[in-house]
Amino acid sequence: MWPLTLTQRLDMEPKPEEAESVGAATATGSHEQELDRWRQASGADLIEIPTVEVPDALTPVQKAMLARQARRSVEGKTLTEVEEAREEARRVYRLVSKVVLDEEDQARMAAAVVTLDTLDEVLEELRPSDAVPRR
Repeated sequence: MWPLTLTQRLDMEPKPEEAESVGAATATGSHEQELDRWRQASGADLIEIPTVEVPDALTPVQKAMLARQARRSVEGKTLTEVEEAREEARRVYRLVSKVVLDEEDQARMAAAVVTLDTLDEVLEELRPSDAVPRR
């Protein structure tokens, strides 16, 4: 089974015959056997990149402080103003998520996530329960 066939169907539901084909192709063997087969067929060695456990850039206390700051920044604001603040937080998140190079970048990214999540919670609290969320 050509691996790109599977990745190209990422956002699509496979047809029944495609699902059967994948099932049959993956019913036996292992991931390691498939890698060996591809190595032999291509004559190339795959580069093994070691993974490293990355600790959280922010402590739980720092995250809690950021969440409180995000909540305070929108206290007394209208739903529209909170939505605007959330959009700004989303823009910051998108900006910092593009390049994460060092610990300082990781901290910025984590702070952006906390702010965005907190503003989402505030919006959830402000919207009537029967309202349809806007995106």
